[in-house]
Amino acid sequence: GMTHKESGPSPSISTGTDDRNNSSNNSDNVGIRLRTNMTSDNYIACADKKCFQVACLGTLVWMILVILSYAIAIRSNKIEKLTGTEQQAPMVGSLLLGMSIVSYAIPFSYKKIKGEHMSGVVAAGILVQVVAFLTDAMLCTLPVPVYIDPFTGAKVYPLRWAEWTPLSFVMTFMTEACHVNIEILENDSTTVPLQGIMGVVKSDYDESLNYSKHQEGHEQQKSAQKEKTTKVSSDGTDTESTPLIASSIDDDTKLFNFDDANSLGWSQSLSTLCGFLFPYCTNKVLWMTLLVVSCILFCFIYHRLVIRYFEFKKMKIGSSLGEQEAYHSARLSLGLLTTCAIMW
Repeated sequence: GMTHKESGPSPSISTGTDDRNNSSNNSDNVGIRLRTNMTSDNYIACADKKCFQVACLGTLVWMILVILSYAIAIRSNKIEKLTGTEQQAPMVGSLLLGMSIVSYAIPFSYKKIKGEHMSGVVAAGILVQVVAFLTDAMLCTLPVPVYIDPFTGAKVYPLRWAEWTPLSFVMTFMTEACHVNIEILENDSTTVPLQGIMGVVKSDYDESLNYSKHQEGHEQQKSAQKEKTTKVSSDGTDTESTPLIASSIDDDTKLFNFDDANSLGWSQSLSTLCGFLFPYCTNKVLWMTLLVVSCILFCFIYHRLVIRYFEFKKMKIGSSLGEQEAYHSARLSLGLLTTCAIMW
């Protein structure tokens, strides 16, 4: 008893400091998880909108390339109607794609009539199938441009390359856009805060929600947080230590960066564009140069796949809904990218 008295206050007697620290730590974790969920939802909405915009632009590029293909073929008298297997193969493809489009378009149109929210990703997927369907339909029903490659002697169908060029961008963009990048805090293995989306949104959670026992202090902090605004610099990075979640998707597009998705999409699209140009190259040096450039650009998908694989291995599933969504979206994105790299 004497030793206990000499050593200081009894452990059972609380001074209030430990309780406040525990309350602050718990509230910090709650704030981080809430902010993670909100930011994840905003990113998903932003990516949904971006995928639809990219698909619309891809459809426009397809139309331009089709018109260009016909214009060049008509001038050089390279138009012919396909027969036999060349006609039957795209016919089967168009029938399968047509059934798939109808199965998606009917419920999609029904939701639109009812005024419900329509997924931009689903709309983008339908546009991809529509472009492929129309290309197959033209190949099996209309006279189309047909060339003989001057060096390989193989038949080349520019309409097929006109389809693949924009769709390679759209599909790789979608595989990257559904990936939410998570940065794990070094000092807290149980929490996976969403500090950055695509490596751009950088947040400092040191001043996150703080639930104090004193009502006056709580109200002061609450009002101070409401007055804070997020300043985003021209390169997309935060200049405040505690950025607020953007209130609209239009604001989110300034915060969320899709550079990785754009870069990979451009590499695959330009690689495919080289294939579109092959039949027009009569110079062997130019033809070989295009072949080398095309192969190099395509290999970027393997480089990106390796990076994404090791990024995913470092991720933890987390405990909050936002963290789990980010983990599963990263796994889905990695699987889609792997499929593209193998199949293409």
